[in-house]
Amino acid sequence: MTVMLYKHPGDTHLPQHGGDFSLVIVNEGEVSHYLAGGWHRTPHEALNAGKPEPEPAVIDLPEADRPMIGSEPEPEQPKRRGRPRKSAE
Repeated sequence: MTVMLYKHPGDTHLPQHGGDFSLVIVNEGEVSHYLAGGWHRTPHEALNAGKPEPEPAVIDLPEADRPMIGSEPEPEQPKRRGRPRKSAE
């Protein structure tokens, strides 16, 4: 079986994948050799290979809104069934 691998940048324009790529088709047994040489299994991996991972967003909450570590939320009260109670007037 053969596998297509991608490298960015390259000389083949693939607008559906957002860039220019080099393409190579190799036998399945050679894939690990090519991956070690900078080739990638998908255009997306090749395009994003040199980009650092984005930092996760951190939301700084005021002290009063921060959850207390180790505290457990109060259990929810079960809903009552049947007719609502009449108020005593």
